Amino acid sequence: MGSTYTRQSSAGIVDGGVIEASDLNNEFDQLLAAFAVSTGHSHDGTAAEGGPVTKLLGTSLTIGDGTAGTDITLTFDGEDNDGVITWMEDEDLFKFTDVINVGVDDAGHDVKFFGATASAYMLWDESEDDLVLAGAAGIDLAGDIDVDGTANLDAVDIDGAVQIDGTVTVGVDGTGLDVKFFGDSAGAFGIYDQSEDAFEIRGATAAGPGHLKLTTGELTVVDADVLGKIEFQAPLESDGSDAVLVGAAIWAEADDTFAAGVNNTDLVFALGKSEAAAEKFRFTADNEIGIAGANYGTDGQVLTSGGAGAACAWEDVTGSITALNNQAESRLVSIGSTTTQLDGEANLTFTGSALTCIGTMTVGVDGTGHDVQFFGATAGAYMLWDENTDDLVLAGAANLYLYDAGGGESLSSDGTDLTINSGSDIHLTATDDVNIPSGVGLTFAATEKIESDGTDLSITVGASGDVNIPADIGLTFGDDGEKIEGDGSDLTISGNTVNLDSSMNHTFSSTGKAMVLGF
Repeated sequence: MGSTYTRQSSAGIVDGGVIEASDLNNEFDQLLAAFAVSTGHSHDGTAAEGGPVTKLLGTSLTIGDGTAGTDITLTFDGEDNDGVITWMEDEDLFKFTDVINVGVDDAGHDVKFFGATASAYMLWDESEDDLVLAGAAGIDLAGDIDVDGTANLDAVDIDGAVQIDGTVTVGVDGTGLDVKFFGDSAGAFGIYDQSEDAFEIRGATAAGPGHLKLTTGELTVVDADVLGKIEFQAPLESDGSDAVLVGAAIWAEADDTFAAGVNNTDLVFALGKSEAAAEKFRFTADNEIGIAGANYGTDGQVLTSGGAGAACAWEDVTGSITALNNQAESRLVSIGSTTTQLDGEANLTFTGSALTCIGTMTVGVDGTGHDVQFFGATAGAYMLWDENTDDLVLAGAANLYLYDAGGGESLSSDGTDLTINSGSDIHLTATDDVNIPSGVGLTFAATEKIESDGTDLSITVGASGDVNIPADIGLTFGDDGEKIEGDGSDLTISGNTVNLDSSMNHTFSSTGKAMVLGF
């Protein structure tokens, strides 16, 4: 039974009785004691105290006296197990000593926790049976997360280690997603690029190479152990059998037992031919080349092609070179008088930048030539012997100089006109005729011209100009029979008959000199 108020003067305070001061004092003292802070009234709900409290009519209830650093405990007194809720003063939080259930199995309720950011909250949505993180809400896990079922995640940012015990699938067949793995150096990453259907390894930004490392977990490596291997295969090939076997492989194979000073390794290439890929080539740490296994040939043998459809093989060299004659710096060599000797050619040398040939040079054979092209220092300028058109072509800025470049005699073309540049005179020494087509003339000083139309020869001179023929030089017609010539004083017209044919009168005049007409 809890502490309560007990009547002190019930016998003295009655109808018709005398009420003494002590009776009132005793009652008031008991009232004060009943409501004292530390020893006052308590109510445990016994029948003598009017039954348990089932309702508090006040709308605001304060528990505690505001004492600093004091926790406030609310105890639920059960038969065997008590429930306790404690307000932790210093920690500023509630502590529950037992499990908290919201609702019952198959009849739950929403539980919502708001954050400091607007619209950010965590919600247990009983209608969807989902835990919802909305707005800016996220999950920050310092420990582990254990997901037994399927996790559908749109975006995940994980700063620590992740262990996944089941299959991880990214995207669906036909609609994949990029998967990217960053390295320790800036710019370095590996990515499965869904758009390229390929895995790429990117090196660091600071000129780093992409790096693929294949390693073994073997603790004691011995000869023939494989350190790393790449295989090529068509496992879905519909024909099956040989078609689905490994078609090619490359692997690194230990060539000795590894030790502190030994890591001898061979690189092996295997290829399939109606079988699983078998070794075809081997490159060893001793610079050996193995053909179809550890077949390295013998000293002096050469690797020889067997031709199309046949394997290459190590073979002995026949007719080897026994001597090098007439050798000197920069000389090129040729087969000597005996086929097992080489001779240095004194007239054929190559310094690394200049080839010198003292003697006849022949390119091709009669009827089957080859182009020969010489480039100059100017872009587009070259000389070409064009075997297809049988022409020597000077292209671009290239000119043909006669005698020497400083003398000024040259032929050049601008693609339209041919220019003959002469240092002094141009001499034509043809033994027959110099033929100029009809309608094409010889022009002098842009205005004087000699041209034929196929019938008549026209001589055109500039305004007030003359056609000057030196003294004692004549114009001869026929076979030296008819001639017009001047000696500087007299003009002589000679011939068997001089015919003057004109529809006008003929006028002859002389400037004080005699004029002789002979008929």
